[in-house]
Amino acid sequence: MFLSVKNEFEVPFKVRVVYPGERYGRDNCLVHEDMDPLVEFYDERYPFCTDPEGVVLGQFVSRYFASTIANATGGLQLDGAIAEWGVSSTDMDKVREWLEANSVPVWEDDVDMEW
Repeated sequence: MFLSVKNEFEVPFKVRVVYPGERYGRDNCLVHEDMDPLVEFYDERYPFCTDPEGVVLGQFVSRYFASTIANATGGLQLDGAIAEWGVSSTDMDKVREWLEANSVPVWEDDVDMEW
């Protein structure tokens, strides 16, 4: 499941959700073991990374727990050293709406999530 957004610098980002039990990381060598899904951001201009099925993602930029994204407001600077790697408030709202529309479970305090 992917979403593409462009920031004000016209940088296209591919957004990917990693569910518990799915592979991620460099060469997909890690398995996500937390109940809170991960949300990853890739710069699509550089075809360096692929998902476990071989889909080209781009250059990895950053990842966050889905709850961090869903429970926040405003934009997000993905890497403080690279001005082009930021996502506006409007585009982060699109990411949050996409997570909600696709029923991505979000960890909340004192709630046990079941799959």
